[in-house]
Amino acid sequence: MFEIELILILLAFIVTIIAVISDIKTTEVPDYANYFLIFSAVSLRVLYSLAAKDWSFTLAILYSSPIIFILASTMYYLKQWGGGDAKLLISLSLALATYPSFFLNFFSPKNIFAFPITIFTNILIIGAVYSLVYASFIAFRNRKKFSKPFYEILRNKFKLQASIITIIIFIAIILTITGIPKVIIFMISISPIVFFYIYIFIKTVEVTCLIKRIPISKLMEGDLILENIVYKNKIIHKKNQDLTRKQLNLIKMANIETVRIKQGIIFTPAFLISLIISLIFGNLFLYLI
Repeated sequence: MFEIELILILLAFIVTIIAVISDIKTTEVPDYANYFLIFSAVSLRVLYSLAAKDWSFTLAILYSSPIIFILASTMYYLKQWGGGDAKLLISLSLALATYPSFFLNFFSPKNIFAFPITIFTNILIIGAVYSLVYASFIAFRNRKKFSKPFYEILRNKFKLQASIITIIIFIAIILTITGIPKVIIFMISISPIVFFYIYIFIKTVEVTCLIKRIPISKLMEGDLILENIVYKNKIIHKKNQDLTRKQLNLIKMANIETVRIKQGIIFTPAFLISLIISLIFGNLFLYLI
């Protein structure tokens, strides 16, 4: 089993690294890499089970992969991930349906049962931090476009900020009376205002830095177009939907010069970091509770 597990972990890293490089260069995750990993993972597990007459290694796919498929699809349809990101998670869940047992000689990870769930959980945690850092970088690089709208939004939402702070103070007083430890009171009190400013920050970055008008020649499959595209009196692409190859070909035939799109962040590095963290430490959520 050692050889099969080693091959699977190497393939998982190779495909993830290919996804990162491609995402950085083209903002797309290649389907061929994901499909290769899916085919290889299933084939290797089945071949091992046939040779060793132990089908638990293959049946492990059924424990968490259906849940991962639902979670990946949900993230895609909620516009949180692109199609390539969702497929990458699915392919990793098949390759690493079980934690590589030889890694236990070096690490003591938490909760390696249903290992793909651990990977997904860590992607959410690390992805949140990564997205905030990435957005901060974009905001700094485009600070002239970002600063004024950000301060204007904060000024326009002054009453809302005052209301949130008032409610927080009221809740903090009540919690103090109940005798709850001060650390917990502080965390409960500070969280709403922190999340409020993060939300305003992210939305401002999105509006000022990620929404752009580009020429049709630079349009790619998977781009999120923010306007309806009409060709021969028919809507060939509805706004806020990912662009398909067929729609892209029709748009190139239409008499349109530019379209408004929302660029996504390069998110695959969060997958690579999460994969490494998952193998070493296990589920990060268990360290937070």
